Amino acid sequence: MKILKRINSALIAISKFLCLLGGVMLIAMMLITAVDVGLRTFVHSTFSGASVVVRNMLVVAMFLGLPYVTFVAGHTRSEFLYARASSRVQLILDTIAEGIGTVLFLLMAYAMIKPTLQSFATSQFDSEGTFLMPMGPFYVLALFGAWFTFYAAAYNFVKLIFQAVKKEDEAK
Repeated sequence: MKILKRINSALIAISKFLCLLGGVMLIAMMLITAVDVGLRTFVHSTFSGASVVVRNMLVVAMFLGLPYVTFVAGHTRSEFLYARASSRVQLILDTIAEGIGTVLFLLMAYAMIKPTLQSFATSQFDSEGTFLMPMGPFYVLALFGAWFTFYAAAYNFVKLIFQAVKKEDEAK
């Protein structure tokens, strides 16, 4: 059990780094967009491929940050009923939400396998004018993030089930 906790701690640290990397990508996207707007406004020129780079970086940044958000249970939720519920009901709601999330992240990760493989098999590019950007690396990063998020959701789901069983044993 100790080794599993160490592995999971390492994975959480990796997810923090990936989240930070996603944040850096957001800053880079902001700078690219600002440069493109500045060039259009003052020089009447454009940063060729800026929109292609930004839209693909946005998807990757989201998938890099998603595992950490899932590990820390930071997804958005409505607190209207949850805050008023007992700790037992909150645990049940958390377990149901994590279970649904685990299934959804698994389906999302699985659905991304075929497009990722196809992007390499067909040498898929995204383009704007003469600017060509290979899509394979973006698909790989998004696929990695999706599978990592599935792991985080499954880990949280199992942890909540153990927590519920432990509370049930304490209640007896």
